[in-house]
Amino acid sequence: MSVPAETRTQPAGFQAARRAAALAVALKDGLATTAPIRVLVPLVVVQWLAVAALALSVGHNGWIFYQGGDQLWLYTTGWLLAHGHLAQPLVGYGLPTFLAPLAAIFGPNFAQALPAIVILQFLFLLPIALVTAYGIGARLGGRIFGYWTAAAWIAAPFIGIEYTNVGYHQRYTELTLPQAFGLTGMADFPSMVALMVSAYLLLRVIDGGDWTDAALAGLVGGFAIGIKPSSALYLGGVGLAFLWSRRWRGAALFAAGLAPTVVVLTVWKWRGYGYLPLMHQSLGPTERLAAGASSLPMAFIGHHYVQLDWHHLHMQILSLQEHFFSSRLVEWFSFAGVVALLRVSRPAALLFGGWWFAYVIGKGTFPDASIDDSSLLRLMITAGPAFLMLLAALPLLLPRMPQRLRRSAPTPWAPPRVRIGAIAASVALFALVPLGFATVATPLRASDGLAYVVANNVPVPVDDGIHLTATASGGSVALSWPAAHPSGGRVFYRVFRGQAGAAPDCSTFPGRAVNCVLPMTIVGTTRDGSFVDKPGAGKWAYRIGVAANWLNDTSYGDVYVLSPEADAATTG
Repeated sequence: MSVPAETRTQPAGFQAARRAAALAVALKDGLATTAPIRVLVPLVVVQWLAVAALALSVGHNGWIFYQGGDQLWLYTTGWLLAHGHLAQPLVGYGLPTFLAPLAAIFGPNFAQALPAIVILQFLFLLPIALVTAYGIGARLGGRIFGYWTAAAWIAAPFIGIEYTNVGYHQRYTELTLPQAFGLTGMADFPSMVALMVSAYLLLRVIDGGDWTDAALAGLVGGFAIGIKPSSALYLGGVGLAFLWSRRWRGAALFAAGLAPTVVVLTVWKWRGYGYLPLMHQSLGPTERLAAGASSLPMAFIGHHYVQLDWHHLHMQILSLQEHFFSSRLVEWFSFAGVVALLRVSRPAALLFGGWWFAYVIGKGTFPDASIDDSSLLRLMITAGPAFLMLLAALPLLLPRMPQRLRRSAPTPWAPPRVRIGAIAASVALFALVPLGFATVATPLRASDGLAYVVANNVPVPVDDGIHLTATASGGSVALSWPAAHPSGGRVFYRVFRGQAGAAPDCSTFPGRAVNCVLPMTIVGTTRDGSFVDKPGAGKWAYRIGVAANWLNDTSYGDVYVLSPEADAATTG
């Protein structure tokens, strides 16, 4: 005798699986009809909370987290721009031009301005990155895939914590993640966000979007390069995507959007160096030719920037295996993600795959980049969105999954007048303002005395607000100065001493900004506002350097600002 189907007893696990499947379908249907703002706002809050929790849990000194080293170049350059001077342009023009107003408000001490820099990035750039991640996913697979991509964008960096081996946790959580989340004054994070926006607009162009999308994609992508010139590696993926899609009109408009960056970078380098590094051949360790000199071969000199050391790349893959769960998994993610994207959009696969592998080759073969000290991870931050898309695309490998996605043709994101206004505003902010700074600012001269190099070839501003007094008594000199309490974190002081009247060692070349090395050495370190030095008989010059670091350890740390010089003469 058969039992009616409705009275048959099903295993508890089977019933739970059916309920879970029904819940998943209901959730999917609900999300598919939910306005994006109702999902993205909670996700933004979740990301804010997650980043705030990380910031409170990792090592830091107030607002000072581990910085990669360029933050002082960037801020000092911005401070000099605010005072009408141009430093040697070892960094891009993008971030210094935006830091110049902050430097004019907060002064020359980077630690004083750092809270404002971090807050602005936290409140504005973090949400922009998240919303753009959703937009990229939605362009490839509709709202559901967009939400999945946004969620993966939040979760992936934190999942990486569990992926690292125990001995590498600190280097990942304290040396890498704060920079990846914009908790520093480095250029990597803002450049990454700009590249994400450019990639989203580029996908719209490939899908048949408006001409304004192409122009904006070029303008924003160009500004990302202006912020961090090595971000030009992103163009490898862009070129492949345009070649496959044959959107020649869009490619031409994208190139037109890049043109202002080329102009501003050219003026920026020319005014600061007196020549163009890409078209410059050095004759020796100290001799350099002006770009206009007739003896200079006007040819591209690529070996200054491209150093493909394949053995070094192999060693970095081995280091990845040593410090992370598995290098093979990362390799599989990379190639499988490209295959997954190929199933929904070949141009997108070429864009993100080309972007990612251009960085793997360009940065992974660079001799000074290393997994061991986490410097390579920092250099790869601007390729993070490409790797994220390869990760997020992995579910597309499932059978019939691409067919279930609901893609739609791009619709204008604003009325024509607003889109054209956005282009005009982008040209003004990303090109005309930086060009004005680069054109009007005077290359720094030795006689200006505004900044001196004290270590690592980094110019340190002179803060007239530090009133140093030096009182000689016999063979001793008593130094005193007001204690500094910048809002960024706790500081300590380096005491510099040199011969009175000694001229700084300045690089002199007509038409270029100088780097003046301070003719002094460090004779002491203190946390107090006073110091007693016993130099012996002579005429001496002193300066105080205000220093700080993320560990608040006097054994380390960069000098953020210098005091004006104070002289003293001792007799014994």
